[in-house]
Amino acid sequence: MEVSYKNNCKVNINDVRFGAELATRSLLYEVCITPKPGLVDCANSGIHNDMDIFTFVSSSCALFSCFEDFIKCGRSTATSTPKTTMSKLRKIGIKAEKKMFKATNGINTHKGAIFSLGLVCGALGRLPRTQWNNPKKILNECKKMTKGIVKEELENISKSQATMTNGEKLYKEYGITGIRGQAESGFPIVISVGLPILHDALKKGYSLNEAGYSVLLNFITILDDTCIVSKQNHAMRKKLIAEISDELKKADVVSADKVNQFNEKFIDNSFSPGGCADMLALTLFLYFLETESGNQCI
Repeated sequence: MEVSYKNNCKVNINDVRFGAELATRSLLYEVCITPKPGLVDCANSGIHNDMDIFTFVSSSCALFSCFEDFIKCGRSTATSTPKTTMSKLRKIGIKAEKKMFKATNGINTHKGAIFSLGLVCGALGRLPRTQWNNPKKILNECKKMTKGIVKEELENISKSQATMTNGEKLYKEYGITGIRGQAESGFPIVISVGLPILHDALKKGYSLNEAGYSVLLNFITILDDTCIVSKQNHAMRKKLIAEISDELKKADVVSADKVNQFNEKFIDNSFSPGGCADMLALTLFLYFLETESGNQCI
């Protein structure tokens, strides 16, 4: 079934549903991957006493229709500029956050993921269906849509310190561009680190769970995660990153027992790499698109 828009762009409803299902699945898989230092998983809630795996499941399910809307938005504006698409995606993103908070009774489970996965869904809408299995093309479209976002939203901050978001404060203090910087650069950490590590681990016979937490650990050592940097305990953060880096050098995939030890240390220091978890979900989404798009009717 196809729906036509005023610009003569057509969207296949089955394709929209397919993309939204993979986006939702990536959120569900991300929270289920266990163990994850400081984060909610199947074993515990990390440092988050106000949420658990069921909170994330509720949030993920509530966002399914929003992912459909992101894809439809990309398709309806496919002949317009990338900036036009981005402007309309923002409005859907606001609605998605409201649905998330309603499903979780006010708890922020997926605000970062709504931004990154919403962008990818918008990119899917703008691209031909035959290119949905190409992560580089998808993320390049995200790059076009977010061009100038760091300058527009971070460099020109005029808010008082009290009204700044956590990300805005960290940019002002440390120059950390966070999720906006990743998006404007086309999410290079996913292309150069996340997907290659995931593919390599699976090729060597490791489970998706093991491959997933391996991707996460690598992200922790590379990404300036605003969720951790904001804790101010930089000496301990550097120490833990060094310890994780050492373990990653010893084997293709760190043992679950060792990751559990890191989990205890993250909990002791109130560290939760939420930004890295968002990038793990994005990596999984692109992996699913890359490996399963050929199974769908175009």
